[in-house]
Amino acid sequence: EAQSALADARSEAVNANNDARLAMIALQRLLRTDYRIKPTTPLFVSSRPLPDVSYFQNLALNHHPGLQKVAAKRAQAQQLHELSDTGYKPTVMLYGYGQVEKDPSWIAGISASWKLWGGLDKTASLASSNAKIRQADLSEIEVSDNLLLLVEKNWNDVNNAQSRYQALQSNVDLATEVLRLRRLGLQEGVNTTIEVVQAQTQALKARTEQAQAANDYVQGLAALMQSSGTPFAFNAYLNVADIRLPTLYTKQ
Repeated sequence: EAQSALADARSEAVNANNDARLAMIALQRLLRTDYRIKPTTPLFVSSRPLPDVSYFQNLALNHHPGLQKVAAKRAQAQQLHELSDTGYKPTVMLYGYGQVEKDPSWIAGISASWKLWGGLDKTASLASSNAKIRQADLSEIEVSDNLLLLVEKNWNDVNNAQSRYQALQSNVDLATEVLRLRRLGLQEGVNTTIEVVQAQTQALKARTEQAQAANDYVQGLAALMQSSGTPFAFNAYLNVADIRLPTLYTKQ
């Protein structure tokens, strides 16, 4: 039984080390560094509920760069439309001339010209500009809908991770208490070493599952802040978090 448990643990350790190695490579490429990064920020969870999802959706509509890019394209299309529309309007010119040295004389007038035919199709030009405006409007609607859906998904992910972390606390407490009793039983001779090791394994497993929930919370919160267009607000949630897990990463 011990050999079987050891084999399973070794397999899980290999998978965990591979995941950690890939994560380190991704982090090094993100930061453009050749040396290994040692994370110093612990995993954290806040027991306080998040603001309503509408709060983050309003942030996204006002601050997300994707929507700002679409708005800039629409403004550009609108300017092109106004420029195309000038072809249908006459060109009006005011002029005046005055001489006051010898014989005072004045002349003033207005001239107007209207281009009736040219090499460019004005109707097609206006239709093209209107199509670009319509396309920009549809893009804005599509981006907004997708962005609101993404914000709601990330918001739900954070809440689910928070609930899972809190629910797993009872497992951690129970496994810790069982381990304490098994160690006392070993001293009294009513429990075996194998039973103590099994209890210790269950306690570590419960803590690992809770740490995974905390990691999901942090990842979901970062994604929520990013989709809301306020990535730097993540630090504010970190600073006020009331639950912090001990830093386990010690490998250089």
